[in-house]
Amino acid sequence: MPPEMKQIADFVMETEQALSSFGLDAMAMRGRLPALRNTIIELAQVARETPDEELQARLSDLEIKAENCRDCIERRLLIT
Repeated sequence: MPPEMKQIADFVMETEQALSSFGLDAMAMRGRLPALRNTIIELAQVARETPDEELQARLSDLEIKAENCRDCIERRLLIT
């Protein structure tokens, strides 16, 4: 995985971990929404452009995780 994709993967995994933590403050996570939205777009674009099927699958998995994080934060913000 290219270094810039590794950074994106780390960001998505850290966000996913923070969301699963007990007592998450949705307002604190609100600041991650713009980065998550940009990450989702970037992952989809890179996955479409890469000829490497294994990398495509990994990027698609990350995209789904980022979408799930975004959706979770948005839902929690609606509740609070």
